[in-house]
Amino acid sequence: MQTLFTRNEAEHILATALMHQSAIETETVDIQVLTMIAERIGIEAPAVQYAITQAQEEHHKERLRREWKQLQRAQFGKHAVLYAIANAFFMLMNVTASGRIQWALLPLLGWGLGLAIHGANSFFPTDLEIEKGSERLQAKRVKQRKTHDESLHT
Repeated sequence: MQTLFTRNEAEHILATALMHQSAIETETVDIQVLTMIAERIGIEAPAVQYAITQAQEEHHKERLRREWKQLQRAQFGKHAVLYAIANAFFMLMNVTASGRIQWALLPLLGWGLGLAIHGANSFFPTDLEIEKGSERLQAKRVKQRKTHDESLHT
């Protein structure tokens, strides 16, 4: 029976073989070595440059996605601290004023529900939320850079 490989498996196998054949000892490869390897198997330099650009863009997008997720979790942490402080204050006010907990349960439960939803969105975002969030983060950074550059020229 013939063994079949997926495209990703084939790419990995060929990349590993080329690295081994080229006697590359490190995990990194510069553009000249990459181009040389590509030429050996009949891939032209413009195609290699295109692939490099695509890989760099994907790496940048992945970094933005990670940063967006970290930012979401940090914002949730701030929200949780504010929730705890404010609701402790509400409880203290309620107990001090009436001797028992009455109305302070309303913001505790209502805000708690909002906090739970925020936590779910922060720790379990959908792929679409991650993509849109990282795009907004990129747009914000571009705008900040543009504003910064304009302030330097004025």
